[in-house]
Amino acid sequence: MKTTYITIALISTGTALSLPLSTRAQDTDGPPPVGAVVGDGTLPEKPKVRTQEELEAEFKDMLTAKSLVGSWQMTRTGDAAAELSPARTEKYMINSVTKLQDDLWLISARIQFAEKDVNIPVPVRVVWAEDTPMITLSDFSVPLLGTYSCRVIFHRGYYSGIWYSSTKGYGGVMSGRIVDAHASVPNKKPGMPDPK
Repeated sequence: MKTTYITIALISTGTALSLPLSTRAQDTDGPPPVGAVVGDGTLPEKPKVRTQEELEAEFKDMLTAKSLVGSWQMTRTGDAAAELSPARTEKYMINSVTKLQDDLWLISARIQFAEKDVNIPVPVRVVWAEDTPMITLSDFSVPLLGTYSCRVIFHRGYYSGIWYSSTKGYGGVMSGRIVDAHASVPNKKPGMPDPK
């Protein structure tokens, strides 16, 4: 039986890895592929299987009474290829997280960024990449702030995503940590490690 391989080029080192498309060991009819076969040739395993109810309960617990503390950047021209602005701090305090139906959730949040500080319930869709939740918001009008869209993932105490405003014609990136809502967060420049 012939095994089909995929080859991954590592441009930075000038080498290549060849992995079998099947996770089963098979005999080959021809010469071995060029490059190295990683380990026994098996593909990475999927995360531990959990029920949808367990994932949703974990998501709710991860964000309830928590703060998203990090930084954001934007493209001043609205062009995704344009250079990003210097990072500025942001903070979103999550008061509650409630599932409404299907993939629709309501997140009650205090939003603090730039010179703005507002409390607002935000309806979002929650979609899953295996065990990783991502909130999606499309053309949502935020009082005093404008109309925004975003895609933000949450994993192991961190968040990261993109945002844009269809009405204002700009967008950017955001990232940071998920911390207890009442935790003291040291002042530090974005991108710098926490003080010891």
